[in-house]
Amino acid sequence: MRTLTLITLILYGYTCTSQEKKIAVKWFDEKVGNYSGIINGKAYKFEMLGYSHPFFKDESLASGNVFYNNQLYYDNELLYDISSDILVLKKDIRGISSLIQLNSLEIGYFTIHERKFVRTPVKKLNADYTFMEETFKGDRFGFYRRHEKTREASTKKKIIEYEESISYYISDNGKYSRLQNGKKLMKIYPELKDKIRNFARANDVSWRHHDDLLIVVSFLDKNWQ
Repeated sequence: MRTLTLITLILYGYTCTSQEKKIAVKWFDEKVGNYSGIINGKAYKFEMLGYSHPFFKDESLASGNVFYNNQLYYDNELLYDISSDILVLKKDIRGISSLIQLNSLEIGYFTIHERKFVRTPVKKLNADYTFMEETFKGDRFGFYRRHEKTREASTKKKIIEYEESISYYISDNGKYSRLQNGKKLMKIYPELKDKIRNFARANDVSWRHHDDLLIVVSFLDKNWQ
């Protein structure tokens, strides 16, 4: 009865805590069947003939949320294939477990391994979007990590290996630019060059560490005017 009360409060616009809303929405989805909207997709298959894998973090399923087709789905079992930039969902249908490749164009964002990934307009070879880890989102600027794995097959050894790489991006009101280092940041924003240099010197910022770029971007978001 308490869950029904929470559903009623949400429908009529009353304020609930985020945890209460999560409990109520999950109950509603399970009873009404709204989770059927997220299982639309094709079967997912991958090759792993070696010691590496194409996934973010590890090859084990991890709990996470997905904002899919304008609805937030809680506590799903997920895999994120960063070699193909594909989010994979495990679903039990009529007692049979299967892995489903979700339609990326319907995904606004998702969380996995306590990280948040958002769909960005950064283009790649076969698509006009890329999922990137959102590490900072301010009023104007944001800072993102793009996780990738390159697939390398050896016919002689009959194995497939995946080499991981990370690139970094700044967003400025929806426009994304790649950041290799601090010089690139100052090239993008020459009008902020003195402000960036002064902050870097005062705070011992090392441009060799990409995490320091995050510190500078956070500073700029608060002091860009």
